[in-house]
Amino acid sequence: MPKKILIIEDEQIITKSLQKLLKKQSYEVTVTSSGKDALEKVESEEFDLVVSDIKMPEMDGIETIKAIRKILDEKGKGPIPEILITGYADENKYQEAIELKVLKDKAAIISGASRGIGKAIALRLAKEGVNISFNYLKSKQSAGELEKELNSLGVKAKAYQVDIKDLEAVSRWVKETKEHFSRLDIVVNNAGIIMDKALALMEKSEWQAVLDTNLSGVFNLSRAAIVTFLKQKSGDIVNITSVTGLVGMPRQTNYAATKAGIIGFTKSLAREVAPYNVRVNAVAPGFIETDMVKGLSDKHKEEILKLIPLGRFGSPEEVAGVVAFLLSEKSEYITGQVIVTDGGMTMV
Repeated sequence: MPKKILIIEDEQIITKSLQKLLKKQSYEVTVTSSGKDALEKVESEEFDLVVSDIKMPEMDGIETIKAIRKILDEKGKGPIPEILITGYADENKYQEAIELKVLKDKAAIISGASRGIGKAIALRLAKEGVNISFNYLKSKQSAGELEKELNSLGVKAKAYQVDIKDLEAVSRWVKETKEHFSRLDIVVNNAGIIMDKALALMEKSEWQAVLDTNLSGVFNLSRAAIVTFLKQKSGDIVNITSVTGLVGMPRQTNYAATKAGIIGFTKSLAREVAPYNVRVNAVAPGFIETDMVKGLSDKHKEEILKLIPLGRFGSPEEVAGVVAFLLSEKSEYITGQVIVTDGGMTMV
């Protein structure tokens, strides 16, 4: 189904140019040159995007957007994305503005974001204009530093001390995040731990601890957020799994079981919520330059690199780029998929 766009614009040349561009992108376009008419349309119809010229003489574009937001809040429809346009010279500039605004002002909740891949994801989404809520368990100083860094990028960011294993605590975190940002659009399940050991030596507590964090943590955060997504008929979940969940690794039976479980969870939930316009995907990184890989011996690193066709380890920023793609408009026909990001290590 094409997205519905409302354009509030009084410059006919600009409108025609923008209409042509949006139709190429399979948008259904409605145009009005009246702020009053725009408000009436928003009251009676559903739109995915509002494009407003902030120089519109009949009614200031910013005030129109504020009025539209008020109408939607009163009707319980929630916020919608918007673009404020001043009058660019060519279609490419319009396209750039639209793409940059796709994620802007959305709110994401990310588990395990104080370092490594989670931190890279938080920073990448913040650069796209996404407001960020993230949790930490013990590293309060690191969380505070990241919160400050995210806020410096011009978005709202807030750190919460939450144990991802505790469903009640996670539910409170989601509730407080929605209240703080007045919305929730994105969930990224990234939190995870490792306790590698041969199965013959593994304690039940070591098995259970990894399952409780890596797999039950995904259930907890997804369960706490999914009702909101179903009610608003929109939302995206991205789960960080691992190539270990696809091919297995020695001494990682507990870790591999959780990561394989996340893949099954992703595919099952994607089928369940697709009718509500909610997408669920997963990213399966290979060997990424995080603290875990940096701690390996040089000999072990050399052995691993021989298994990677691209001949290098990946970066957290590369994984974050894949996550950003899965949350973008360019991937809106993708759900239930596992995007392997491993330099070709597990290619069939």
